[in-house]
Amino acid sequence: VIPDEDDWQRARKVAANLEVQVPSGVSLDIETVSATIDIRGVKGEIEAGSVSGAVTVAGASAEIEVESVSGSVKVSGGVGNVTAESVSGKVMLEGCSGDIDATTVSGQIRVEAEAATDVEIESVAGSVYFKGALGGDLEVESHSGNVEVHLPASVVGEFSLETFSGGIDNEFGPPARRTDRYTPGLSAEFSTGEDGADGS
Repeated sequence: VIPDEDDWQRARKVAANLEVQVPSGVSLDIETVSATIDIRGVKGEIEAGSVSGAVTVAGASAEIEVESVSGSVKVSGGVGNVTAESVSGKVMLEGCSGDIDATTVSGQIRVEAEAATDVEIESVAGSVYFKGALGGDLEVESHSGNVEVHLPASVVGEFSLETFSGGIDNEFGPPARRTDRYTPGLSAEFSTGEDGADGS
């Protein structure tokens, strides 16, 4: 029996959920167009991407790389390196450690790290929030969104803050100063620790 056009149209409107159980130590590579991806308890390397669906990864995976065009991306508990990317969806990382790389164009980025090493966060128009302890470098960039960073009061490091048209509210070092008398830009450079300013 050859399905007619009405049969095909009805089939396309039927939703389906696909649940796959795998050994915890395997590596995964999953791609969808609009379906939601939810991965839990996998300890191997994970690559997951969707065009418009949300991508969620929970558990202590060795290496995580997730992306979505318009859907949200959420990773919790990753102990290895984490790369998360979205064009217009939210990017949320909770309890992650290792190297962290989070990117979005217009979505929001929220990172709460346990013991991250090197962290790179970039947004064009979305806001950025980072909170956590660091063992390496932190680089945050946003063209038109707000940036909020919370670090432990005992943090020791060198800071370089710069904005073209926004303000800088800094509780670790001296107030920001104008970079040029003819432009609204502000900047601040300082160190914390034994030889620098006390963190608060």
